Amino acid sequence: MMRSHKLALHIADASWGEIRRQLTCKTDWYGKELVVIDRFFPSSQTCGCCGYRNKEAKDLSVRL
Repeated sequence: MMRSHKLALHIADASWGEIRRQLTCKTDWYGKELVVIDRFFPSSQTCGCCGYRNKEAKDLSVRL
């Protein structure tokens, strides 16, 4: 997300609530679905394809 210097400045300057509002408007406009998850959702421990959760992957060096 922070590769482009200009984009990084705009993202750092904007509030996360505004970014979420913009994403909601864009997904509604294009007929897509925005999935908002809890900030503590274990996304780095869960397979995006099948949903399997590796409970042993608590260590930061071992992730799916």
